[in-house]
Amino acid sequence: METMIIKVEGKEHLLFLEELLAKFQFVKEIETKQVHETILKKRYKNLPIKWAKHKPDPVFASNLLKNRTLMLGDIRQMAWKRNL
Repeated sequence: METMIIKVEGKEHLLFLEELLAKFQFVKEIETKQVHETILKKRYKNLPIKWAKHKPDPVFASNLLKNRTLMLGDIRQMAWKRNL
């Protein structure tokens, strides 16, 4: 079995190429490497960060201000104080 390495610019092109190659019977395995993610993981390996495994839930975010009354005038007053 022979191996070929192809570098593709853009994720949409990579997905297209994967779909195309998957249609050929002689292609036994398609392996992709997420270069950007691996660089980030190496760079931030020692930081106390937990990477998200799924997208955040908007319902959870809406419950953060559930019992808090926040008026437009209050927001404007806080903004003007910061700019002084």
